[in-house]
Amino acid sequence: MQLIRSALRKSMAAVQSHAQILAEGTDNAEAVHQVRVGLRRLRTVLRDLVGVYSDVPPEWEVQLAQAFRLLGARRDADILNQVICPILAEAGSPLTAAIETTSPDVQAILFDAQLQKTLLDIDVFAHGLKSAPQPSQRKVERWVGKRLHRLQKQVLSEGRHFERLTTDRQHRIRKRLKRLAYLSEWAVPLWPDRKTAIKAYLARLKSAQDALGFHHDLVVATQYLMSQSDQEPNARFAAGYLKGYMKLTARDAQEAIRSVEHHALRWQARRS
Repeated sequence: MQLIRSALRKSMAAVQSHAQILAEGTDNAEAVHQVRVGLRRLRTVLRDLVGVYSDVPPEWEVQLAQAFRLLGARRDADILNQVICPILAEAGSPLTAAIETTSPDVQAILFDAQLQKTLLDIDVFAHGLKSAPQPSQRKVERWVGKRLHRLQKQVLSEGRHFERLTTDRQHRIRKRLKRLAYLSEWAVPLWPDRKTAIKAYLARLKSAQDALGFHHDLVVATQYLMSQSDQEPNARFAAGYLKGYMKLTARDAQEAIRSVEHHALRWQARRS
């Protein structure tokens, strides 16, 4: 149970500490990003770890997913102007100035009453785990190992053909890769004798996350630019350039996943 409590506390702390920065009125793109990372990690704990102990109220996922999605609009706008515009400028695109986007009210999202109640309920739940009945080490290993094995298999089996997949399927692999990375990180205490191997594996996962993340940023930017092409003629040129660039980033992402495959771990519990 210590594994679950630790993962919940760290994920919650990431959300709360960066939300506090935003509560002070600071327009901080990195803080928005880190809140989303914390929410994603929190959702992964609840989805893939807590079940070894109890069921999770479905409304928790609803509230966390909604906040994550709404904050994503702000994150997409930041990426468009901070990452994509410089790429376009280097390519000689006439669309190089900051691109106007609709940015959500970050404070309204974070301090929504229902979201805050959900976070409080999760915090109470995490503290209650200390005195809860403890599942056996073997049961936790089997539970976590099964999920790691399934996620790794899904990522690698589809990821080796990443270039040929639709953008929706590519994005699904990216989300599973993130879950695989978080769970692998949290699993280190379960297999201390494999700490070195897991950390090397995590480094490969991190490289793959970066490659898939950059590719996804281009996908989102291209889709947005195409949606604006009727109002902004230069947007179509920019989107066309990014589509060509995406062929390279898709190949890089595929190679990164294949690198993970070469270092794949056997996730299994010790036999009794």
